[in-house]
Amino acid sequence: AVDADASGFEPVWHGDRRVGFVTSGGFGYTIGKSVALALVDDDFVGEGTALSVHIVGVERPARVISASPYDPQGKAMPTPIRISGETSATSIDGVRLSQTSPAAATSRPTPQMVAGAIQ
Repeated sequence: AVDADASGFEPVWHGDRRVGFVTSGGFGYTIGKSVALALVDDDFVGEGTALSVHIVGVERPARVISASPYDPQGKAMPTPIRISGETSATSIDGVRLSQTSPAAATSRPTPQMVAGAIQ
């Protein structure tokens, strides 16, 4: 299982305490590492926090990383286009994709979504 990647629902641990679970994961070919998104308790969301993930029954070390290890400044993303109301849109290959504006987003209590690199 050393070559396996997280795919979802794997437990996330800090020592002997389960602090969350993986929601999705896979191999990040542009950065050459296994990565995962996880919902983790508030106390463990700081960048660099050491955690572990059980993947196919094998405990693997992991750490919380920045939201985008490939493009942290978001420069590779298309520029958002402002349209009416609380919606913004982005056009990719002529297809308009809509998303909720940050103003319309609601704050969420624990757990929080974090990105992690699995070692």
